[in-house]
Formats: sequence, structure tokens, C-alpha cells
Amino acid sequence: MNEKILIIDDNKDVWDLYLDLLKREGYTDIKCAADGFTGLEIARKWKPDLILLDIAHPGPNGIEICKTLSSESETQKTKFIIITAYSIKDYIVEALLFKVSAYIEKPFDPREFMKTVKAVLESDKN
Repeated sequence: MNEKILIIDDNKDVWDLYLDLLKREGYTDIKCAADGFTGLEIARKWKPDLILLDIAHPGPNGIEICKTLSSESETQKTKFIIITAYSIKDYIVEALLFKVSAYIEKPFDPREFMKTVKAVLESDKN
């Protein structure tokens, strides 16, 4: 699997969890960013296929990152999965307005997480 995945989350323990789950399924081209500014910089240069991001972290939040990258020609094909502890319906609605492919609430089942990642990455291949 050669899909490029970017993780944007300020919790490095979360990175370790995502990296472990993704690598077990054969995803190896993965980068991480601890804040929104770094995440945007990496995304613009690297052009990932999928971004896994939290809503709340330093710098632009997850929704702002989705809005920004979805509107830029170089990154408008990037897919987004928001993974957050927030269960506020407004965030979900706003996220879905800005090209978010899925919304996963923490804590999550690792099998459901991987099922969602695979479905999002496969969504336009069929």
C-alpha cells in the first residue's frame, strides 16, 4: 500500500496508536504533525492521500485545516477523517460541510477505525 497518510494531533501517544494500527495493515508512508501550522506545511509539500486529524490542537484547528486544504488546488483531492473526543453536533455538521469523509469519536474500536480508513481510501477507486 502506497497511500500517503498524515496524522495531525498534539498527543504523541495518539500518534503511536494510529501508527501501530496503520502499520499492522500495511500502511507505511505516514507522517505526523503536532500542530495545525506544521500539518498545513507538510500537507502542502507532501500532498497526502488522507489526513487523520483531531479538532483541537495548537494552530489552526481540524475544521480550519479541512477548509483551507479543500480550497487549494494542490490539496483539494486529499481526504479527511476527523478523530476527536468532541461529540458536539455542530462540529460534526461543520466538518461534513468541508469535505470530511468520516468522523470518528474517541474512544474508538480499532477495527472500526481501520475499516473507516480503508473505506475512505478506497472510496474513489471503484
